[in-house]
Amino acid sequence: MNMDERRTENRSFWLGLAAGLIILCLLGLPLFKGQVYKHDDLSRYHLPMRFFYAQSLASGDSFLWLPSVLCGFYLHGDGGAGMLHPLHLILYSIFPFGAAFNLEMLLNYPFMMAGMFLFLRRWQIPRDASVFGALVFTFSGFNLLHYVHYNAVSVAAHIPWLLFSIDVALRGIDGRQVAFAKLGVGLFTASQLLLGHPQVFWISSSAEALYTLLLLLSLRCWGRLSALGIAKLLGVLAGGIQLIPSWDALSITSRTDPAWSRYWPSLRPIHILQLLSPYSFNDFAFRGIPYELKIYIGTLPVILLALLIVRRKELGALRTLATGVIGLATLSGILSLGQHGYLYRLQTLVPVIGAFRAPCRYILLFQLALAIGASIAYTDISRIVQSCGRLAWRKLWPLGLAPLASISLAVLFLLAKAEKTPTLAQHFASGVASRNLILSDPLLMILAGAIIIMAARGKRWAFAGMILFAVADQGIYGLTYIRDNEPGTKLEGFYGFAPTPPDVSRYRLMSDDNVWLMKGVRIAGGFVCIPPRQQLEPMSLARLRVANVHWVWEKHKQGLYALSGSVYGAEVPAPLPRARLVAQALVGSDPKSDIDTIDVETTALVPSSVALQEGTPGKATITHDHPGKIRVATLAETKQLLILSESYHKGWQASVDGRERPVVRVYGDFMGCVVDAGRHDVEFSFRPRSLLVGAWMSAAGLGLMAAFFLISWTSQKRRHV
Repeated sequence: MNMDERRTENRSFWLGLAAGLIILCLLGLPLFKGQVYKHDDLSRYHLPMRFFYAQSLASGDSFLWLPSVLCGFYLHGDGGAGMLHPLHLILYSIFPFGAAFNLEMLLNYPFMMAGMFLFLRRWQIPRDASVFGALVFTFSGFNLLHYVHYNAVSVAAHIPWLLFSIDVALRGIDGRQVAFAKLGVGLFTASQLLLGHPQVFWISSSAEALYTLLLLLSLRCWGRLSALGIAKLLGVLAGGIQLIPSWDALSITSRTDPAWSRYWPSLRPIHILQLLSPYSFNDFAFRGIPYELKIYIGTLPVILLALLIVRRKELGALRTLATGVIGLATLSGILSLGQHGYLYRLQTLVPVIGAFRAPCRYILLFQLALAIGASIAYTDISRIVQSCGRLAWRKLWPLGLAPLASISLAVLFLLAKAEKTPTLAQHFASGVASRNLILSDPLLMILAGAIIIMAARGKRWAFAGMILFAVADQGIYGLTYIRDNEPGTKLEGFYGFAPTPPDVSRYRLMSDDNVWLMKGVRIAGGFVCIPPRQQLEPMSLARLRVANVHWVWEKHKQGLYALSGSVYGAEVPAPLPRARLVAQALVGSDPKSDIDTIDVETTALVPSSVALQEGTPGKATITHDHPGKIRVATLAETKQLLILSESYHKGWQASVDGRERPVVRVYGDFMGCVVDAGRHDVEFSFRPRSLLVGAWMSAAGLGLMAAFFLISWTSQKRRHV
């Protein structure tokens, strides 16, 4: 490489970094403005849960149990907030909530970009081509549009680092580097598990397994496979403190019920046309969830993929990686089709993994493959120009395939828009965007193809142009979607959507909107990642009374109650106290139907007989009410059942005057404890066994990981393939 070529590479590299920084700053505008993003699941789940998490860290309370949603919920088992991840503990302990929330999202992108850059450099790909591939993957459609699921993006950000670590572990020469790589595999695996998105962890593990197989078949380095497998297993063991509680939550979830479709949402074959016509489809074409079904990764990677396929046999040392890229793109593309691709049906037969839904999320691996492929094609063009000055015109024909296809699609879309009769074409046209947007697609493709051709014909400026074009293309696509949905909002405006109901310390509100917890309101509904299976009908009047619900928020009334005229919705008549005593209990095997046959004010439903004594119901007063720890003072003339309208979970333990008592399941969904006559102090403590087992697993995993690293470090200084 001569001096001019080196300057071109360095200039393109630094331009790429600067362009990536600009996108990151634009994405982080809410941080600079003191705002937060709130679209979709951010407001439904991530913001409220992390708000509670930050409050718990500040007050020293336990964040394992969330009392404000679903009448109490095992939040740590749900996993979506990743509360035991070291980064989250640091962010939400040090920074104000809004800043911590923004930083948790933003840090994913430079972390992902650095890992992708290092992985590509392992294949001797030049710095400018490596930063090109890193930018394409980091700001791909999946990673930008899934800002609403940024725990998924957090797990995905580890994929390049894991591929890099696997590569060093299998192909490394220096024994100490190999030891660090195996340690990296373990630590990154544990980090992914602590972030709490099992589906993306599975997708990541699939990519790691396929890449490992690719290296083993090409390099025949089977001797290192066992050590790599041990490192991965130790990483899984180290993540046990999240893995076992999540398994606990999955064992009682309603997600395994037939009502939860495992194929929704699936990418439809027609959605693949986005690769050629990204702006030709409106939101109607995506059934209201465009961030899940948008497969676009930029025009350049699509055009370069055709060149990569045609020139695969001429890539030299990169041929193996290119073969893997084509295979991964094909496999992940078919899997993302879900029920339309048929291959995904095999996954639904696998225990646990088969319960995952949203097969379209395999788009992540499809875009990873295209990003790596684009980097390889960029490198190929660069090397040709360095060796012979330019690529012959007759070899540039693959670059015209995508623009030509895009022009053809634009013509078809315009014809469909022009159809006036209620035909199939007109029905299809309802999902097609405006004419101006349709025409922008082929223009974008033609411009991208022209830049690539300029680079292939020896124009050095065009290499930097490819990088800047790719960043602008993806940045405009992703940031426009974010801006159109929400520009960010102040926290106060976010949860100030309605006045706080009266008596929030005494009663609950029936709502599925988790934002109420940020106003200090407890709700009897809620939206969570792994919802527990409930035995009672949520909107049953008897259940609402037992759940201590005073108001039903407007959208949940469903015509069951007469409106009281209040802004809080419908009023529930005679809601029962959160803690109370009853002297009667009936055994019922079907709480959903049995609850309507009894007087819930005086009688409890229990799964097995409890010894109570008749008498006037005593008095129960909550004296200490913190997440996962509730104390109740009772006074009764006879032996009675203390009922607490907190959700039942096997992790709850009860003691009366310091002596353990069994926790009784009441009305199917709530809990209680038998207390004797007289005055007593009852304490309910949430201490799930799954957390204890998981903590021991993590401690063992980290200890064994450290020992494994030391053994690998000291056993040899160098290893040869």
